[in-house]
Amino acid sequence: MPAAMEISRLDTDELVYRTAFQLRFQSPLQQFRCLLRVRRCSFPVAGAYQASLLVEGECVALRRFLVVHQESSP
Repeated sequence: MPAAMEISRLDTDELVYRTAFQLRFQSPLQQFRCLLRVRRCSFPVAGAYQASLLVEGECVALRRFLVVHQESSP
C-alpha cells in the first residue's frame, strides 16, 4: 500500500516535510507500530507542528509536537 509521512505547521498548515514509502501487510486486520526517522527536515519557526501518517491518502495516525528555540550558551 502506498504510504507517506508529512509534517506541517499548525498555525499556517504549511507542509514542511514529506516522505513516501510502501507498506506490506500480511492480512487486512494486521496492526503494527511505526517508528520513522526524519532526516533533512528544517523547521522554519518555533511553534506547534503535526506529524501525520497517511496510507492510501487517508490519515491513520497523527502526533502533535512543539518545536522550541534553544539559546546556545558560550
